[in-house]
Amino acid sequence: PPLGSVLLQATIPYYWRIAAAALHGAGVATLVLVALRSAGSARQARAERWLARAPWLVVLVVLPCVLAMLAVP
Repeated sequence: PPLGSVLLQATIPYYWRIAAAALHGAGVATLVLVALRSAGSARQARAERWLARAPWLVVLVVLPCVLAMLAVP
């Protein structure tokens, strides 16, 4: 096969996985940003509730990205 098609087949899945990792990071950063923006003297309890739920929320955000990453060969 031509060298160009070999290189494309080797790098396209890599870039898909990089994009999925970037989505993971963006989703988690958004959750943390929402929690930290709600921080304040009167809203600190709300921020603590968000951050206490963060592990479960991160799973819900990351899971679709992981499934998409597994679907890409």
